[in-house]
Amino acid sequence: MCTRGHGHDGPCAAWPIDGDGWTLKQQLAAPGRYYGDGGTIHGSTWLDVEVDGDGQVVAVWFRCQMLPWRVFRRTGGDGRYGPEDMSPCQLTGVEVRDPERQP
Repeated sequence: MCTRGHGHDGPCAAWPIDGDGWTLKQQLAAPGRYYGDGGTIHGSTWLDVEVDGDGQVVAVWFRCQMLPWRVFRRTGGDGRYGPEDMSPCQLTGVEVRDPERQP
């Protein structure tokens, strides 16, 4: 079982380091924070791109963490990638720096 989150079977359950691994990830991410395996209830390894009804990007998510994003236009090619063009890598966590709280 996962020692973090809500006790589910998933990729974080396979983390080979004991509970101190989560603390280490948090320390290494300072002054930000680590969001990913070992501390989330989801186990997806990709980004979700949320679009509106017109196909415009409105948000990019890694699990339940919204990420900063921008849209840019390529100047060459047809602007599309297929599955064969994708990297075989998987996301397991991101380092996040939250904005400063305003008084």
